[in-house]
Amino acid sequence: MVPRLRAQFNANFSLEQYEALLNYVYSSFNYKQKFKIAETPVFVGRDMRDKILKACNELGAFIYHPEYSRRTEFAIPPGQGVPNETPRSLFLQLDFGLCYNKDKSEIIPQLI
Repeated sequence: MVPRLRAQFNANFSLEQYEALLNYVYSSFNYKQKFKIAETPVFVGRDMRDKILKACNELGAFIYHPEYSRRTEFAIPPGQGVPNETPRSLFLQLDFGLCYNKDKSEIIPQLI
């Protein structure tokens, strides 16, 4: 976490901006979610950013490898596949936890 950036974000936060975000999300989908929208940015330094980007690139290379789909077909039970599935996903979400690596005495991203 970069404390200076977190402090700047917190200092510039306003209830009006938050309500504008909620109104934008609700009106965009014409639906009010049943969960509280409480996302907040995490401000990490360049070193952590680079570690996360490296992990994303490695996972993307693995998932988009031509053999990936063929090798993972067995994981989806018969009748539960996606009709007309494209060879490549149109959307990919990767979530990371920041974990302490005792062996290296450092914080590293770990895929959740």
